[in-house]
Amino acid sequence: MLTKASALVTTEWLHNVMKSGDPKDIRILDSSFHLPSSNRNGRKEYEEKHIPGALYFDIKECCDKSSPYGLMLPDTKRFEQYVGNLGIDNSTHIVVYDNGVNYGFFSAPRIWWMFRVFGHEMVSVLDGGFMKWCSEGLPTTSEVVQVPKTIFDGLESGHIPYSKNLCYQDIVDKENGVMLDVKELKKLFNETGIDLSKPLVSSCASGLTACCIAFAAYLCGKEDVPVYDGSWPEWYLRSTPDMRFCPSDKKEATCMIC
Repeated sequence: MLTKASALVTTEWLHNVMKSGDPKDIRILDSSFHLPSSNRNGRKEYEEKHIPGALYFDIKECCDKSSPYGLMLPDTKRFEQYVGNLGIDNSTHIVVYDNGVNYGFFSAPRIWWMFRVFGHEMVSVLDGGFMKWCSEGLPTTSEVVQVPKTIFDGLESGHIPYSKNLCYQDIVDKENGVMLDVKELKKLFNETGIDLSKPLVSSCASGLTACCIAFAAYLCGKEDVPVYDGSWPEWYLRSTPDMRFCPSDKKEATCMIC
């Protein structure tokens, strides 16, 4: 399975892929967006004519609508839901274009960037855009295809380097559901390789169960454990590959506090 795609693909390449059959692993997105002064409507123009099989990516919908600033990035959950509704999952190769008339593209690179921000690198911009596609006499349609919704999560699993693994479920007595006593908790921290006399930061996959570990440490007398609120999602999105451990990296495994 591909994990990264060419940033630019040609109209010839895309047309050949479309001719070869049903490209189930490729999703074409029309991301046409126009400034108010243009008196143009990207969605309306998409509905009138677009590349066969393309779906419309509405930048005005997939954004942070609570922000006072226009077209700001949505949060992770909103982005996952929006692109999942477009039938895009982690294995999808996305080809994005727009119908700018003065240049080969205008808004398409924004969508390319958005997917990469959320950890999906299998995304390409159609070189020359819809303008070049039409100038070459390639097929267009007004038919809007229906696709099944799917689940998208742009975050690869992994952990922060040099962290230790302590699962929140281990701090509870599984027979009666109550917390282990302090003596048992301290033993658990020690067996995990966590020295409570040293600085400790707790994180997890969402910032939720990290609080359980901070709470357990507090019961043991360590009252200064900060919780990394952004946890793995923020770390993954803001770090470079050398700053994280993912299964695909094939690096020496370490653990994480979870």
